Amino acid sequence: MKLTHVLAATRATPANRATPANISPRTVAAGIVVAVALGGLALPALAVQPQRWTHTSESQFLEGELDETIVTNLGDIKLATGTDVIGEMPEEASIVYDLYSVDGTIYLAAGPEGRLMRYRADDEALETVLELEGEQIFAIAALDGRLVVGVSGESSRLAALTADDELETLAELEDVRYVWDVVVRGRTLYVATGTPGRLLAVDLGAGDEPAVSTLLETGQANLLSLGIDDAGRLYVGTDTDGLVYRVVVDDAGEAGAFVLYDAAEPEIGALLVRGDGTVYAGTADAEQARPGRMEQPEDDPAGRLDGPDPEDVPEDRTIPDEEELDVDALMDVPEEDVDAPAPEDEQDEDEVELDEAEVEAPHIEGDEPEADDLSDVIDRGRVTQMDDAGAGDDGEEDAETDAGAEPDDEPTAEQRDALRAEIRQRLEVARRSGELQADVQARRADGDEPAASGADRPVRRPSTARRDREGNAVYRIDPQGYVTEVFRESVMILRLHENGSRLLIATGNEGELYALNPERQERAVLTTLEAEQIPALTVTADGEILLGTANPAQLVRLGDRLAAEGTYVSPVLDAEQVSLWGRLLVQADVPAGAAVVVETRSGNVGDPEHAPWSDWQEAARFEHDASAAPLHPREVTVASPPARFVQYRLTLEGDGVASPTIGSVSLAYVMPNLPPRVASVQAAYPEPAGSGARRPGQRSSGSQDEPPSTEMEIEWEASDPNQDPLVYKLEYRPAGSRRLLEIADEIEETSHDWQTRHVPDGRYVIRVTASDRLANPPGMAQTARRLSDPVLVDNTAPRLEDLQWRGEDGALRIEGVAVDGHSPVASVAYKLNNDAQFTPMLPEDLIFDSTREAFAVTIGDLEPGQHVVTLRARDTRGNTRYESLIVEVRE
Repeated sequence: MKLTHVLAATRATPANRATPANISPRTVAAGIVVAVALGGLALPALAVQPQRWTHTSESQFLEGELDETIVTNLGDIKLATGTDVIGEMPEEASIVYDLYSVDGTIYLAAGPEGRLMRYRADDEALETVLELEGEQIFAIAALDGRLVVGVSGESSRLAALTADDELETLAELEDVRYVWDVVVRGRTLYVATGTPGRLLAVDLGAGDEPAVSTLLETGQANLLSLGIDDAGRLYVGTDTDGLVYRVVVDDAGEAGAFVLYDAAEPEIGALLVRGDGTVYAGTADAEQARPGRMEQPEDDPAGRLDGPDPEDVPEDRTIPDEEELDVDALMDVPEEDVDAPAPEDEQDEDEVELDEAEVEAPHIEGDEPEADDLSDVIDRGRVTQMDDAGAGDDGEEDAETDAGAEPDDEPTAEQRDALRAEIRQRLEVARRSGELQADVQARRADGDEPAASGADRPVRRPSTARRDREGNAVYRIDPQGYVTEVFRESVMILRLHENGSRLLIATGNEGELYALNPERQERAVLTTLEAEQIPALTVTADGEILLGTANPAQLVRLGDRLAAEGTYVSPVLDAEQVSLWGRLLVQADVPAGAAVVVETRSGNVGDPEHAPWSDWQEAARFEHDASAAPLHPREVTVASPPARFVQYRLTLEGDGVASPTIGSVSLAYVMPNLPPRVASVQAAYPEPAGSGARRPGQRSSGSQDEPPSTEMEIEWEASDPNQDPLVYKLEYRPAGSRRLLEIADEIEETSHDWQTRHVPDGRYVIRVTASDRLANPPGMAQTARRLSDPVLVDNTAPRLEDLQWRGEDGALRIEGVAVDGHSPVASVAYKLNNDAQFTPMLPEDLIFDSTREAFAVTIGDLEPGQHVVTLRARDTRGNTRYESLIVEVRE
């Protein structure tokens, strides 16, 4: 559990250190009550420094239990919107593809077989209207009060539901395998299809027979989603390159297309189009729909978004829209600027042919797919197949047109589209900088303009090569084309719906419905359903929001009002010792008609379900108070008895419209003042040079000729369960004595260098005393002590005793004894005359292992006469004795 543990007060100083006189009568009385409750067993003295749990972020609150409440990414607890499952789906249905409300009746397109269902609120029952063999229904709409069904199959079509619950074909859709989405304007139905990805217009008012025309051939595998604004402009989301098109149809029925956005993700699974042309585009890359959150919940509060101050908004920074510019005037540019070379990376048609295994379409007929493996249909056409019929016959003509134009010729449509793309880019820059560049030149926009025909086969760009972030996103595209990412998570985004100031985001594969407030950058998981996906969403005439789910298939009603009551139960908070509870601080914004009830309980076992705790006790009830400062925490007296563990429970009450908002909860507690702990004490000299590996914490004393250090390094580990600051006292005691001598006092670090130069050689024990007196008043401080293992102080070199020498026949023999008072003799060596190095000698027992070592050495091949012999004896501490002899060698 992640909690913010902070000390509620700084280290006590003489100016602010609490004394018994500062303790309130309430605290004393509480201690008496507890003593009686525990059978007369009085609590130990309480520490002065309280500690505090603070919950204020999304991750901290999510450690608790939510019931009809939600936690936003801003770290707020609010009432949730209720949900309930209505009707009962047949066992054969595992997915709801689409929902539509017609005159109070809800129609469902279900699958994996082609099944049309109906729900009437008056009898609250689901019934199957019809079943199609070898066909599927992915999209439904309404025209003149009649349900329009998009039927996908070998011969796709648009059909209307008759009064006899039969399908009447309105238009046959040639060379269409899938009908993914349908929108209606007047007597015209616009259809997003696949494969190939084409936008069709079906005009039912053109005469006796419907007029079917192709508005856009994209070169994409599928067009997955459609939207339309108040001006009649169409918006299309694709599957292959994740493009968002805007399509404008003039009075003559001619369509002009422009790519508004090229997403990093390969599929635009959902579109929400406002009347003013603002577009929300949600991506649905199935590879990025992984279990769990993409990132950990917000741990540290990041503040809240605030709008600009009025004085910060420029008064005159108007930049014209694209439609306001005179494109014809801007086309007056030199010929060399109009002509654009063909892209160097053009490929032959054969080079983009795909393997048959890559182009298999979703299940239409034959064996029924497994209910747990519906990604091919949930993902709404993740295919790359394009029928030969999709390749236009005018490819050569288009290529010839692209090659160039005479200076006096009318600019081509492709050149105008390229110019508009350039204008849009300039407008985006201008709106950020406040200046519009006028030197716009017509040139072809490489890869950004829509394909003029279906000649190019769809080839999916590898998503890994285009993606710099994981998960799927919702992009907001404003009417001027400026794009902002407003949401990203490891889910597929299947539907978008605007509900007041909230954007509802229906996702898979964990059945989560998100609520997003783009203006405040606030989001929350509104509900998590039993189902894995939410591919359908509609709004009834009464304003009810209905969800269609998959795995299992369900019809779920999202309440139009907030829950009347919801609770939040904190995680079990562990003080580690029986503690006295301080004030509970609750930052709550309680609107009119709402209230918050705060309760607490405590116990001495970690799980309140395994053994009894105290009962929940109401600590406070907050209602709307117009005079209360909304940011000022409300103080609550905790009545639960002192214990080791504690929980708080918040009950939020509302009127269905307004919800209380809990911003933070903080609880102070004081545990008994427990003694510090000194876990270990170690003391050692730095290892002498050349002695091998050093022990942890030891330093090298330098070269072999340097005297060993006389500073002994003392290190210890200590802690305080109350997190009180500690001070230390160091003392030493000679072996066999009970008297302690001070080394140092008032030490705040956990190490000290002890200068032993003036300490007699011998063995000592070092004691470390830790005290928490800086944080506690006199009489309440606690101490802890620990002794080290015996340590040796030895700053004296060995002695050379009983030295004898004899020189004759050109040889010199030297004998003696090296003796040390405390440390074993480590080595004996000699140097003759002006030798550069000492020559080592072995003791008589061939091993240096004691404080007394006899040695003898014979040096031969010496010239007669006097010589100088220097003897060196060294102990294991590095203390070294040198002694020189003048000897004479006879022939």
